[in-house]
Amino acid sequence: MRKRNIVGEQHPEILSIGETLIDLIADTEQVSLSESRSFHMYPGGQATNVALNVSRLGASAVLVAQVGDDTFGRYLHHLLETAGVETAYLYTTPHIPTTLVVVTRHSATPDFAVYRGADAEMVPGDMPLSLLSRISLVGLIHTSVTPVAEAFLCVSSNTILPRK
Repeated sequence: MRKRNIVGEQHPEILSIGETLIDLIADTEQVSLSESRSFHMYPGGQATNVALNVSRLGASAVLVAQVGDDTFGRYLHHLLETAGVETAYLYTTPHIPTTLVVVTRHSATPDFAVYRGADAEMVPGDMPLSLLSRISLVGLIHTSVTPVAEAFLCVSSNTILPRK
C-alpha cells in the first residue's frame, strides 16, 4: 500500500507535477560513465527542481510525485520538507525504488544512464484535483513518463481516471 505524507492545510501558489529522483553526478570531468569512479548525490527531476527553487524564492509550492520507500526516497522527502515544499502529495511506494540518474561531469553533452523507478508509476488518481481552485500555476514537468502525462491530462481536463 502506498503512503501519502500529510502535512497541515496550506494554500500553495505553485503545483509542480512530475518526476523526482536522485542525480548521481561524477565528481570529476569524464567523457563516459565507464571512466567515472566517484559521484555526488543531488536531488533531481525537473518537477522537484522547480518546487525547490520556487520555495527558496519565498513562494509556496506543492510537489505531486512518487518515490520509493528507500534511503533515496526518504532523503528526497526530508530535503523537500526542510526546504518548505509541501509534501502531502509526495507518494511513497514500497514496491519500486526511487529513480536514479547517473551522470558524468563534462563540458559537452554528458554521458548518463537512467534507472527509472517509482516516479514512472504515478497514475491519474494521484492528482490532487481539490488543489486546483487554490493555486496560481500548475506546472507539469517531464511528460515522457506516460503515467505522469496521463495524470496531467486529467488535471488539465478536471477529470479523474480510476487506479489500475
